[in-house]
Amino acid sequence: MSHHLVAGAISAALLSINPAPVMAASDVVTGTQVEAAIVQISKDAYPVLSSMQDVSPLTSKLMGIVDKKIPAAKASEALDKGIDSFLSIPDEKVSAFATVVQSAYTGVSGDSCQSLGGSAATSQQFASLPVVQGLDATKVKALQDKFAPANKAVPSSSGGGDICLPASSQGLEQIWVGQTELTLNIPKAESKAFVASLSKALSVVPTPEWLKLLPDAKKSIVGNVDAKMATKLEKSGKTLEKAFQADDRIQKRLSSS
Repeated sequence: MSHHLVAGAISAALLSINPAPVMAASDVVTGTQVEAAIVQISKDAYPVLSSMQDVSPLTSKLMGIVDKKIPAAKASEALDKGIDSFLSIPDEKVSAFATVVQSAYTGVSGDSCQSLGGSAATSQQFASLPVVQGLDATKVKALQDKFAPANKAVPSSSGGGDICLPASSQGLEQIWVGQTELTLNIPKAESKAFVASLSKALSVVPTPEWLKLLPDAKKSIVGNVDAKMATKLEKSGKTLEKAFQADDRIQKRLSSS
């Protein structure tokens, strides 16, 4: 599975944003509370992401929970349903996604980019998980092929292979608006199946296990920025969460019932 796709999903998840792929703003999201919230969190998150030196210690602990605390069958089912949901997105939407990613990275080169530290190591560790190794190889190949143009549009740092960030918060905004757009293009049946299986997998992990990660998450995400910047990001994250909760279309996709 492409390290760009994996690391992109992880970086989005770190900021409590729906981890799903991307497209340009259209009449679906444009002018909504969700779009306004994404614009704001993009501005607040960009300097924070730029300051993150190494996400791998945090993501390593997250993957440790997946590997040790979630039964392999449940984890495998959730990942399999996730692949199904990505594969079910219409090809024309994925093509539009690739175009947006290309635009978001205009002028960015791996030789001089600001990269997401530790994303290459995270990708390698994710790919080595037994549950990932056991996925249907045919489906994984189909997913790689489907998103290959978008993944190729994301440059990697020439030094360590970490994914590059867009040159500005506007590029981040394009990508995150697109993530929401593409989420809304997952057919209802596939979306519900994925959410249901993911909920079952995550529910077996005791709450204290997740709470143990909070100090590490805070240190990894905002450990290199001042308190004012961290507070702004937290506030915009809560605003985005509320916007998602208030959007019926998104809630229908997130509901397993």
